Amino acid sequence: MKSDPKSPQLTMREKEIISLVAKGKTSPEISGLLSLPEPTIKKYIKNARIKLNATNKAHVVAIAVTLGLIASVHPTPQQMDEP
Repeated sequence: MKSDPKSPQLTMREKEIISLVAKGKTSPEISGLLSLPEPTIKKYIKNARIKLNATNKAHVVAIAVTLGLIASVHPTPQQMDEP
């Protein structure tokens, strides 16, 4: 599904961070991966939440996937077996 021009627009950085959230990464983990301070990561997530009118991070991911703003993430069989 492609994003609709009328749908809310996320910045490339917001999309990158929400994609990492979709993969199960925490804010501290994303901070380390992107070499950005954790408060900055949280601000990007908050901005995306506001733009998408979402109630929490999981809702941001669900809306972003539904609108085609980020790709759907499917876990591998190995990831599904992890505790």
